Amino acid sequence: AVRIAFGMHPGTDMQNGADGLPDVAHGVGRTGVNQVVTPAGSHVVATTLRLRDCDPEAWDSFAQDCGASYRSAYPWLRAWALKWGVKYSLKVFEFRAAGQKMGQCAVGIAKSERIFLDRLQLTPGYEHLWSQAMAAVLAQLGPGRYRYGWHLNLEPAREQELARIPGVVVEAVQ
Repeated sequence: AVRIAFGMHPGTDMQNGADGLPDVAHGVGRTGVNQVVTPAGSHVVATTLRLRDCDPEAWDSFAQDCGASYRSAYPWLRAWALKWGVKYSLKVFEFRAAGQKMGQCAVGIAKSERIFLDRLQLTPGYEHLWSQAMAAVLAQLGPGRYRYGWHLNLEPAREQELARIPGVVVEAVQ
């Protein structure tokens, strides 16, 4: 697991703009809910979705094709949202490159932190776009503290890739 801070000054809480929403720094863009965000110079696009608007079979099939764990299964995400809904809100993201779906992920969002519930699920052949997909999610969610990965995560270590994303500071690796 990796803990990161994105778009924050060391030792501060989340930085909010005049509208009360997090400001995004370091060359990435932010728009409102369900709007598309593309980091500067990126060709990966992230779109925010509501879990209830996703087709459960299509979501699960895509996750399985990407080698995701049970923590990406639609029923598990729904149960997680019910259990933790008081503290966290659940957002799901879809990634597109050249107009084609190439990934998805789910993030639990609390006031003090954001948790990737599994890994970024990228279609085989698109794994090289992991950093761009992560940057797109961070741009959409804005500044804050994030936790990526968990003790049964089988993907390669990502702390070096995370550290190369503008605005990201790796705080801890476990």
